[in-house]
Amino acid sequence: RIASPSEVLGHLNQEYPVERFEKFFTICYAILDMRSGRLSYSNAGHPLPVLIRRNGRAEPLTGGGTIVGLIDSPFPDEEVTMEPGDRLYFFTDGIPEHQNGHGTFFGEERLYNTLSGCTEISLKDTCKKVISTLMNFGGQSARDDITLLGLEYSGTKPLS
Repeated sequence: RIASPSEVLGHLNQEYPVERFEKFFTICYAILDMRSGRLSYSNAGHPLPVLIRRNGRAEPLTGGGTIVGLIDSPFPDEEVTMEPGDRLYFFTDGIPEHQNGHGTFFGEERLYNTLSGCTEISLKDTCKKVISTLMNFGGQSARDDITLLGLEYSGTKPLS
């Protein structure tokens, strides 16, 4: 049996209370069924992952709860089904919070628009384009970590 995302996050929340470590953390935990495309996930205060459908439509995955370690709070499971060609992106807050010289944030909308415009290029090239667009927007000096992880669901192939 695979523990659900809500179970995992609930366990982490119990094991890492802020009183014990004087720290808290964010995390998004997801399980993808490679055969069906069913994605189960829960989020603990981390920037919302975004599902970019094959047609370019952006769907932020909004389910979850608060950060791990702060309070005893539930982390509800959510589900979404990925179709062949859909892409899922996880990222750190350093991407939407990257600022230009005028103090304007890169933001989620600009990130989603960049990702949505890249459905015809490879996943690797999409990630490179996002980072390039981000650096062109705000410069090479980042105040926070910049991490982007993308996955593309290819569907299942019939067994022969």
